[in-house]
Amino acid sequence: MKKKKTAQKKSASKRVTKKSGSPGQKGSTKSASMKKPIKKATAARKKRTTTNAQPKTKSAQTNEAYYHITATTNVPSILEHGLKGNRHPQYQGYAGKTPSIYALTRKDPWLTNHISLSQIWPLGGVDKYAVIKIDAAGITGKVTNDDVAEFTRSYHRIIEQAVIEPKYLKLEIVRTIPVEILQEITKAFNKRKLTSKEWKIANAFFSKLTLESQWWFEMVSCLANFE
Repeated sequence: MKKKKTAQKKSASKRVTKKSGSPGQKGSTKSASMKKPIKKATAARKKRTTTNAQPKTKSAQTNEAYYHITATTNVPSILEHGLKGNRHPQYQGYAGKTPSIYALTRKDPWLTNHISLSQIWPLGGVDKYAVIKIDAAGITGKVTNDDVAEFTRSYHRIIEQAVIEPKYLKLEIVRTIPVEILQEITKAFNKRKLTSKEWKIANAFFSKLTLESQWWFEMVSCLANFE
């Protein structure tokens, strides 16, 4: 009988050990095994979050440089005395609260050409314009978006500052305004077809909306002649 009772006690102790695990283990064997997939799932979620994270966009106020468009006749004075802010920007019917300098975030020809067409060419007698590079190290004032109605508005900035010192300025490039051809193109819009040369220049200076209007005019004219 003693042997039988001893055997029963041993089998009972084995069952308890399987359920509770050894004294050095935390929790049961079953709970320990459940932790592994939880850790794997958490790591997978972190990996997905990192992979899907959107890249941080560079703030307009942290640009390394900005670009100011002006008539070439203004360049000597700007490089000698600095770029001065204005409370009365051209073609806007209100005065700013603080002296401000108007600039662009890029110097691409399609952008500067379009700006020159609306701001430099109307001055009259101007067939060239200059792109002045502004080193951001010389900007001490606030930089904000310029609230303009042009399709290029996302590239316009206002630098609220009285003057930017000459040492932070550089003549980046001088570009030509083909005055006579632009005048001919302006007269031709929605009246006649443009030549290949005129189309090339129009693409470099005029807005997409203006070009689309001319394109549709030429398409309709072509269809009318076909009929």
